[in-house]
Amino acid sequence: MKNPRQRMKLWSCAITALALILALVLPVTSFATALTADRITEKQVLGVKAYPVAASTKIYAGALVALNSSGYAVPAADTAGYKVVGIASAQADNASGANGAINVLAEAPVIARLNATSITQAMVGKAMYVVDDNTVDDTFGTNGIFAGILIEYISTTSGRFLISPVAVTPSDLVVVQEVSFTETTGAGTYTGAVTVPAGATVLDVIWRNTALWTASTTATMKAGTAADDDMFFTNVDVKTAPIIDVNGAGGLSSFKNDTGSGVAGGLTTYCSSACTVSFVVTTVGATGAAGRSRGVVIYVRPSPAGASKA
Repeated sequence: MKNPRQRMKLWSCAITALALILALVLPVTSFATALTADRITEKQVLGVKAYPVAASTKIYAGALVALNSSGYAVPAADTAGYKVVGIASAQADNASGANGAINVLAEAPVIARLNATSITQAMVGKAMYVVDDNTVDDTFGTNGIFAGILIEYISTTSGRFLISPVAVTPSDLVVVQEVSFTETTGAGTYTGAVTVPAGATVLDVIWRNTALWTASTTATMKAGTAADDDMFFTNVDVKTAPIIDVNGAGGLSSFKNDTGSGVAGGLTTYCSSACTVSFVVTTVGATGAAGRSRGVVIYVRPSPAGASKA
């Protein structure tokens, strides 16, 4: 008769062996594409909740689960109105069923290892957005469906993410995104861009020189969209301080709040489809490498509520 310590050791060995067998037998999807089979998703689970599955829908185990605009569970996708609620703990096959015929168990909050399109160590702590039910990325895509937060970088195409349903998603908040510029010796064109999702309103576009540009001849900046490349700023001289802002600081120019040479307007801009706000600096002259600037885009994409007629 073996003593309790020996029996515990045998049980531990047996469990380890079983885990290795399951890892070899069950499929693990490691490439960045939507799931076509159940996936063993590495995760740490803190809770689980059942959600009714949408009609004609199959959700694979290990998939990112979202609720569609009608409140039914679907595989997460970059689709307007979707909200991520967790990771599927088991397959839910409602391919032949009506809305709500079965439930899916979604684990959340959960720390899960997922695929990514292209991430870096510098993105740890940043918001990530849905590409498909197996992939996330730091870019908004078309609809900016919030997936979670990158908490551990593993590789360019893999990381650990905190997935948790939230009452207020980034689509309900004011979003601020920034691009930085560094002048280098020699004439050239510098471009920095921010992608604004469909349905968003650009509240302001800001340019700030942290160090004046020193190109020997000229250095000018414009900012706009593909439809109008200087709709926000036109030929602003970045070798001198920007137009003084409303607070008199003289360190930045605000499209919304400032007026003067180079500032185009003050009206907000609505993007009915995804649009890109681009800052472009053009330098002329062989010398100069001191310029440091930041372009900022502030926008909001609220969840719409329908109006009623009396």
